[in-house]
Amino acid sequence: MPITFKLEKDGKKWHAFCPQLEGCHTFGQTKEEALVNLKDAVMLYLEDEIENQSMKAVITVVEVRNKKKPSHV
Repeated sequence: MPITFKLEKDGKKWHAFCPQLEGCHTFGQTKEEALVNLKDAVMLYLEDEIENQSMKAVITVVEVRNKKKPSHV
């Protein structure tokens, strides 16, 4: 199951969430802080799912690197 990290500006803060993981949301003062917080939230979410044996799929952990958007976008 691929996991998507999404970021949205919310006033002065950044809202970060994973659409595939119901209720897995967090915030940060910066995009970087929001991503760090989301990484922690995802790990806690998955640990809880594994402990409760509610995950039906095999979980593969991958490193996500921040890609910069082209300047013309």
